[in-house]
Amino acid sequence: MNCREAERLIDTFYDGELDGRSMRDAAMHITRCKRCESELAQRERVQELLSQTVEHEIAGIDLSRIWAAVEPTLEQ
Repeated sequence: MNCREAERLIDTFYDGELDGRSMRDAAMHITRCKRCESELAQRERVQELLSQTVEHEIAGIDLSRIWAAVEPTLEQ
């Protein structure tokens, strides 16, 4: 596997969506190639930042009154 092939697969590799052989080939290349390893690290960092942002936004939502609004509609 070369860098061009690995770069096309980095997103699916990161998500664990590759078949066994492709996953192995991509992993072997990425662990041996600083450029592709850096590309994967960037994807991981983007995912981390996105998760943190979503968690922060969710933490700010007031759900204290949601049950009071939903419960009366359950019998309908």
